[in-house]
Amino acid sequence: MKKSRMLMLASLVACSSAAWAASASNEGAPPGGGGAVDAALKTCASSVARDSRGGPDQAAMTACMMKAGFTKPEGGDKHRGPPPGDLPERK
Repeated sequence: MKKSRMLMLASLVACSSAAWAASASNEGAPPGGGGAVDAALKTCASSVARDSRGGPDQAAMTACMMKAGFTKPEGGDKHRGPPPGDLPERK
């Protein structure tokens, strides 16, 4: 009985440490470029004209980001709304 508890404890520790190591290695820069992209986004957003909703004008933002050396990813213009078809009813 005592050996099985020790085996279970060792298994739990091994799985926990593997999960912690996997999550710790993903805490670096966010996908898509990290700090350089964030800095360029902030600079461009503060320097371009505003649209009717008060946000940065998208055409001006794209031009500013291209001038800073970043290109828009493929499919970046597409709005990702809900999937086609009927939405399930809420309960």
